[in-house]
Amino acid sequence: MKRKTIFYLLILGIVAAIIYPTYAIVGNLMWEEYNPITTDISSLGADGAPNQNILNPIIYAYHACMLVFLISYIVYVYKTDKRKVIKIGAILLLIMQIISSVGYKLFPLDGQKTVMSFQNTMHIVVTVCVVFTSIAALFLISIGYIKDGMKFGKAMLVFAILFTIFGLSNPIGMANNLDILGLTERMTIHTLHIAISLLSIYSVKESKGMIKWGY
Repeated sequence: MKRKTIFYLLILGIVAAIIYPTYAIVGNLMWEEYNPITTDISSLGADGAPNQNILNPIIYAYHACMLVFLISYIVYVYKTDKRKVIKIGAILLLIMQIISSVGYKLFPLDGQKTVMSFQNTMHIVVTVCVVFTSIAALFLISIGYIKDGMKFGKAMLVFAILFTIFGLSNPIGMANNLDILGLTERMTIHTLHIAISLLSIYSVKESKGMIKWGY
C-alpha cells in the first residue's frame, strides 16, 4: 500500500467518527417516542425498529469506514515501525470493529428487550467483547505513544481512562435501576469515537509529513 493511499485512507477514521453520531441523531429525530437518555442506541437497530431503510445504510457506511481506517492504521504503524504495544493495540481495535460489525448484525436486540432471549444474550456478549477489546487497545496505544515521548499518548490515555469509567457506568447504572442507559452508553461510545478521530488526525498529520519528506 503506497504512502499517499495510506494517507487518504487514514482520513476515514474522522469520517467514521462523524457518521456514527449522525446515525444516532437521525434515528432519534425520526422516532418520536425515542428517549436518548433512557434508551440505548442499539434499540435504533433492533428487530422491528422504525426507519431501518434509512438507518441501515448509515450504519453500514460507518462500519465500512472504520474497517478500512483500522486496516490502514495497522499498515501505517507497521510501515513506520511503531512500538510493539501500538501494533498490538491497533490489531485489537480491528478485532473490536470486526466483532462489532458482524456481531451486532447477527444479534440485534429483538422486539422484547426485557426478555433475556438467546439473541439478546448474544447481543450483550458482543457488547462486552467490544468494550473490553476497546479498553485494552486504547491503553496499549496510549502507552506506546507515551514511551515514544509524544504528548499525543497522554491525550489518548485520558480518553482510555474516560472510556473505561463510562463503560463501567453502564452495568452499574443498570444494577442500581438507574434509567439512564441511553446517556451512559452515549458517553461511552462518543468517547471512543473522539479517541478514534484523534488517532486518525494524528496519523494523517504524521503520514503527511513523511510523504512530504519522502520517508
